Formats: sequence, structure tokens, C-alpha cells
Amino acid sequence: MQLLQSRRAALGRLALTACAASSVLPVRSQPGWPARAIRLVVPNPPGGMTDLLARILAERLTSVYGQPVVVDNKAGASGHLGAQQVAKAPADGYTLLLGTIGIHAAFMSYRKLGYDPATELVAVTVLAESPNVVLVPAASPFKTFGELLARARADPASLNYATAGPGSSVHMVTALFETTSGTQVHYVPYKGSSPAMVDLIGGQVQVMFENLPTALPHVRSGKVRALAVTGDRRDARLP
Repeated sequence: MQLLQSRRAALGRLALTACAASSVLPVRSQPGWPARAIRLVVPNPPGGMTDLLARILAERLTSVYGQPVVVDNKAGASGHLGAQQVAKAPADGYTLLLGTIGIHAAFMSYRKLGYDPATELVAVTVLAESPNVVLVPAASPFKTFGELLARARADPASLNYATAGPGSSVHMVTALFETTSGTQVHYVPYKGSSPAMVDLIGGQVQVMFENLPTALPHVRSGKVRALAVTGDRRDARLP
């Protein structure tokens, strides 16, 4: 997950304090910055991992710099609505974007974005990295990832999966799973991970790839079941 600003702003104009593993990492800034409130755009609805991290970051930045850092949720188009607003914002260091890898991979999903993430946004710092987890409802018949994969290969029409929206990072992970496993399951897009999670818990959708920190409370409460995580090793936070 990355914090970005308009590439038109020189990096020296922007001082950042990254909150990672409860640490505060100061970065040099031009004298006099910030002189007013900073807008931190979250291109997702409230409640997801990006929103949670943004609010932690905003609290730390406000404390360090003595100016309010205001979280502004601008959901839509799988995060690209908010990203476009930041890309076109004045290059004064007062508009930031908390985005994910999906922002940089947008060109693979959208022909016309209205902005170029490679030239109009610049990464300031990496705040967090997180694996994704494969989830099913608590009442799902699938107890293991192998069982889910076998059904997807034998009867793909009987399954559907949810993501935070087309072009989102979790959508791309799910698409990669389909490609590598040779399956094609019905896709149900949502406007953010929070509404997708609600329907997964309710059984309206059968499978969901999600960021682990967002999913973990629901796994621990027994509302959903985790079958697998992305990465090369097990995660100690999961059963």
C-alpha cells in the first residue's frame, strides 16, 4: 500500500510521516509546510483496510505536524475516481492519495482512466504490505482450498466470487488464480470490500479474496472461513 501525490509536485514540497508497525518515520520538508489542513484521499468506502490505515496515518500526521489531516473517502471505479482527483489536484503538497497496487495496474483494466498513474502520481512511501486470504461463508460446504478448487474445475457455473471492484488489487489476484488454475467462475463486482464482505457473510456470494487485516476480525468471529492465504508461507494469525 502506498501513499501518493501529484507527480507535478516536487518531492521536496511534501513531508510525510509513515505509520508502519506503530513507528513514526519523519521525512524532511520545505520550511513552512504544512500551513493548513491536508486532504488524504482514500479511493474506497469506509471500513476497509485502506480506510483503516488512512485514519491511523491521519491521526499520527495531525499529531506530528500540528495541522489537521482530513480523510476524504472518494469511492468509485475501483479506486480510480479518487486517484484521478489527486492526479489533477494542485501540486502544492496538500492533497495525498492512499492507494494500492491496483492504482498502478489500472491500465490493464481500463482503456481510458482520465489520468496516467505512471506520470501524474508519484509514490512517496510504502506504508504496509499484506497477504490476501481466500474466504467462504461460515456455512459453506468447503472446508479446504482443495475442495473449493475441485468444485471450480468440475462445475464453475455453480460458483461465484466477490471483489472490491473491477481492477482492484484483490480482483487481479482472483483473476490470477483463475488463470493459473484453469478455472472461470462467475464474477460479482462490488463498490468496495465492505459491501462485498456483508454479502459474503450473508451467503449471497460464495467466495471472496480479501486483504488479511480486513478479513481477520470476521474470521475470528466465525462469520467467514479462511481457506488459504497468498504468499509462500502460512500466516500465524490464521487457524
